[in-house]
Amino acid sequence: MADRLEFKEKLSGILSAAREQGGKIALEDVELYFEEDRLSQEQIDLVCEYLLAQKIAVTGYVPKSGTVKERKEEPASLSNEEQSYIEEYLKDIDQMQGKSLAEARMAYYLPKVVDEALKMHHAEIFVGDMIQEGNISL
Repeated sequence: MADRLEFKEKLSGILSAAREQGGKIALEDVELYFEEDRLSQEQIDLVCEYLLAQKIAVTGYVPKSGTVKERKEEPASLSNEEQSYIEEYLKDIDQMQGKSLAEARMAYYLPKVVDEALKMHHAEIFVGDMIQEGNISL
């Protein structure tokens, strides 16, 4: 516990030092500041990322691309009721073909609303409600 508090204080100290230098600090200074803690390169990178998040420029540090991975959520599977709703909805759209120009345009975009609703689908929200909101937006 004491180590965490000491490290937190050191982070605050380097942040203050960087702010005193006009919001800039060199990578070598960061390494020297934490030299006695014997941080690994990965830990030094994390300190630099922290400083960057605090709007401090770290000269000599090149951010590693792909260090933060965003978790992608899989869309929830559709219930039988939702599946039948979508099938009926798409059938109704097909019947709009050959109508007026405005209806033909809507018939073009309505299946795209279904695609987007399926991408954003969550089990706690009925997919039909999402489709209705998309239709209102159109």
